[in-house]
Amino acid sequence: MKTDLLLKLADLLEADANNPHGVRFNLGTWITTSKGAAPEMSCGTQACAMGLAAISGIFKDEGLTYDHGDVQLITSHGLRYSGFFAAARLFKIDVTAAIKLFSPDAYDVRHGIKAELAVAERIRKGVATGDFYS
Repeated sequence: MKTDLLLKLADLLEADANNPHGVRFNLGTWITTSKGAAPEMSCGTQACAMGLAAISGIFKDEGLTYDHGDVQLITSHGLRYSGFFAAARLFKIDVTAAIKLFSPDAYDVRHGIKAELAVAERIRKGVATGDFYS
């Protein structure tokens, strides 16, 4: 598990949640913009946690990017992973843990600040306990 990267994402989520001009957090979409505009770290973009991670650029050195609203991880060998598989590969967790962290089905609240902070909290709890499943 890449705890440093997971905690970096938790920090990003908390900072964005406290930014009134940040993305409109939505666990139901990777990345969506209005009228096909380029995704930005602003309220003109809807994104989930992994979408926010991709458009922020802070995981670019690890190969995280986006293409047509989808999150992708491109390895140094040119292998491509998308969605939950990209999250699992980036953070060195299994796909089930990635789904538990990033799927809208894993949360009661799926939009807005409360949802964004809930994902950050679940990440921090998982890093502290090693358990992303409860």
